[in-house]
Amino acid sequence: MDLSNWNYVRIDLILLVGGLLTMMIIMLTYFRRMMGALRDSRPMDWNPYRIRKWVEESEAICEKLSEMIEERKQIADRLIAHLDERIQTLCSMISSLDQVNLPIVEEVYGEEQAGRIQKMAEEGQKFSDIAKQTGRTIGEIELMMNLKKSQESSPFKI
Repeated sequence: MDLSNWNYVRIDLILLVGGLLTMMIIMLTYFRRMMGALRDSRPMDWNPYRIRKWVEESEAICEKLSEMIEERKQIADRLIAHLDERIQTLCSMISSLDQVNLPIVEEVYGEEQAGRIQKMAEEGQKFSDIAKQTGRTIGEIELMMNLKKSQESSPFKI
C-alpha cells in the first residue's frame, strides 16, 4: 500500500470532520436563537386534547374536500356523456345532410341564366348592372353568387 495516499485520506477526513463540526455549531446557534424567540413569544400549547381536536378538524376538512372532488368528478362525467350524445347527434345530422339533395343555384335560377350571371360577375360587372340586365334584384344576384361560392368551397359536394 502506498502511504502517501493515506495522508490525503487523513487530510480529507480531517476537513470533513471540521466541516461537520462547523455546520453543527452554526445549526446549534440558529436553533438557540429560534428557541429564544419562541420562549419570548406565546408559549406553545402541547395540550393533547387540543392537538387531537386539530387532527379531527384536519381529517374532517380532508373528508369534505374528498367529497367535493368526487362530486366534481361526477359532474364532469355527466357533462362529458352529454357532450358525447350531442356529438353523436350532430354526426348523424351531418350524415343525413350528405344524403339530402339540396337544390343548387342552376336548378333555382335556370342553368343558362345562372351561367350568364356567373360570367358577368367574373368579368367584374357590378351586381346592380347584372340585376338590370337579367331582370333580377340585387339581393337575388348577391344570394346566387354567395350560394355558388359556398357550394364551391364546401367539402360536401353535390
